[in-house]
Amino acid sequence: MAGTPRPRVQWKDLRALSGLEVAHELLISAPWLAGSLVAAAWGQHVPALACSFMFFLTGLRQAHNAQHYALGLSPLATDGVMLLLSVAMLGSMHAVQTNHLPHHRFCLEEEDVEGSSARLSAWRAITLGPLFPIRLHREALAMASARQRRWIHAELAANAAWIIVALVMLDVAWLRYHVVAMGPASATPRSSRCGRSITAARRRAGRSRARSAAV
Repeated sequence: MAGTPRPRVQWKDLRALSGLEVAHELLISAPWLAGSLVAAAWGQHVPALACSFMFFLTGLRQAHNAQHYALGLSPLATDGVMLLLSVAMLGSMHAVQTNHLPHHRFCLEEEDVEGSSARLSAWRAITLGPLFPIRLHREALAMASARQRRWIHAELAANAAWIIVALVMLDVAWLRYHVVAMGPASATPRSSRCGRSITAARRRAGRSRARSAAV
């Protein structure tokens, strides 16, 4: 109704999480990881793969919030979470962070390494998928700050040590399963959620420029 004052909405920082919300952010992937390992230990590989799939998805959610330092933890503790996720998911989450932050600024442009697969056809994105983590880590090491580069090197070293322990030193079937399951998952190209809206906006801008030029 005209003239009716709008109610005041109290400002609340989205990053100010309660203790329960912090616990939820930190544990969201744990049940799926536990389920996959238990199922693999019992030789039930179909349920194990289903749980591994969900673990990787929820791990990506955790990694994304960690990359924006939005877990409700201190920066150093958040870096530690990314280190643990790097070992569990195989890959450097600080390398992903280095590529992810420019993704918001240069969505689907040449500088957007993370969203580069969205510019490809489906078959090319699938075919080049195994090369995606190699390119992602190479570009991250090239553009990272000295601090980020130290974390990337530490995470890659931890990955190598973990793979050797799980596949060579220990004769534990469920550990071998987890490493083998995470390998293909880490090669999956990240889709760009901003791609469709950005593309549509560019098309509208192009049509607008064309109409202006025609006038």
